[in-house]
Amino acid sequence: HIPGIVAGAADLKAAGAEEVLVVCPNDAFVTAAFGDSLGAAAKGVTLLADPWLRLAGALDQVTDSTVEPLGGPRAKRFSVVIDKAGKVAAANWEPDGTGLTCSRAGPDLVAAVKAAAGTA
Repeated sequence: HIPGIVAGAADLKAAGAEEVLVVCPNDAFVTAAFGDSLGAAAKGVTLLADPWLRLAGALDQVTDSTVEPLGGPRAKRFSVVIDKAGKVAAANWEPDGTGLTCSRAGPDLVAAVKAAAGTA
């Protein structure tokens, strides 16, 4: 999921995204190491740590994954596009919480960014 966002960051930026942020349900050290291993910063992607799932919880996007191998509450996958006025222009929730139908850096997310940026 996150490697695809990093790989597609140029498309999102070309569509008008000023920033590409990824919120990770890990601590700051794991998140930083993961971002470094992906070369995220070099591609203009900022990874943010949210080990207590505060953002996902506020958006009602937490799932109970107490089964192995996940071992506890996890953030569902989603994408949010925020326009220049700071308003949510698009919010996309994966139907099963884990898929890649709308939270990947694919054509649907690129189109949402273009619409929010006024470049569609």
